[in-house]
Amino acid sequence: MKRFISALLVMAFMVTMAVPAFANDGTATMYTTTTANAYASPDTNSKILAVFGPGKDVITYPNLHKDRNGFTYCFTNETEFCYIPTANLTSNPGAAPYTPPVEIGVDRVVCGTTNYLALRSAPSRQASTEIGKLYNGDMFFVKEFRQDGFAYGRTRKGQYGYVVSDYLEVPGAAATSTTYYAGHDWSAVYDYEYYKKNNPDVVAACGTNPQALIAHFVNNGIYEGRQGRADWNVYTYMSQHPDLVRVYGNDLSAYYMIACGLRP
Repeated sequence: MKRFISALLVMAFMVTMAVPAFANDGTATMYTTTTANAYASPDTNSKILAVFGPGKDVITYPNLHKDRNGFTYCFTNETEFCYIPTANLTSNPGAAPYTPPVEIGVDRVVCGTTNYLALRSAPSRQASTEIGKLYNGDMFFVKEFRQDGFAYGRTRKGQYGYVVSDYLEVPGAAATSTTYYAGHDWSAVYDYEYYKKNNPDVVAACGTNPQALIAHFVNNGIYEGRQGRADWNVYTYMSQHPDLVRVYGNDLSAYYMIACGLRP
C-alpha cells in the first residue's frame, strides 16, 4: 500500500512539474491537470473537438473569453481554437516568456487547403510525422524552401516544422474573394464585413485578414452557430426546414453547407 501511495505522489509531482510543449509568447501558458474535453463553444453540449488527458499543454490568452461561462479560450496542437473548462486548467508558473527568433526567411500565408495543411517533424507525408495543423489564412514563417517540395519554418505560435510548400502564398496574393474558402463559395451564409463587425472575439484572435476570418467561420463558426451574414441565421433556417431537422438534428454545420449547396 505504501508503494502504491508513493507512486501516486510521484505521478502527481510529475504532472505538477510538466513543462509546456508550446513556447509562451508573453501571455499565460496553461496546461490541463485532469482529463478534459475541448469544445467548439463554451457549452458542454457543443461539438467536442478533442479529448485531453492529464498534463496536456495548451496556450490561453487571458483577454479572450477568460472564464466565459466556466470555460477558457485555448490554442492546442490538435485544434487551433477551443474552449476548455476553466476548472481543468492549472497555470504553469515556470513557463518562461518567449521571444520569437529573428527570421531570415520570408512570411507566407496558408492558402488552398481543403481541410488543413499538416505541420510535420520531417519532410515526409507519412502520418507519423504530423505534429500540428495549419488552416487557410494561418501565417507560416519560412526559413528554407527545399528541393523536395517542402518548406521549413515556424508557425505563429513558435512551433517549428515542415509543410508542403505548394500551399504557401505571399500575403495578399491569395484569393481576393472574401467569401471563397477551401474551394467553395460561402456567400450564401457569410459576409466578411458583417462577420468582422459582429464577432470582436474572433477579430481579437485572428485579426482582420479576410482569409483568416472566413477560415475561422468555416472551421469554427458554423459549429458554434455563429451568424455569418445579416440575412441568414441558422436557427431561422432550421425552423423553416423541419424536414431537414429530422435528418440532421443539431448538426449545425450541415445547415450552412446545405444553404451553400455543399450537401444535397
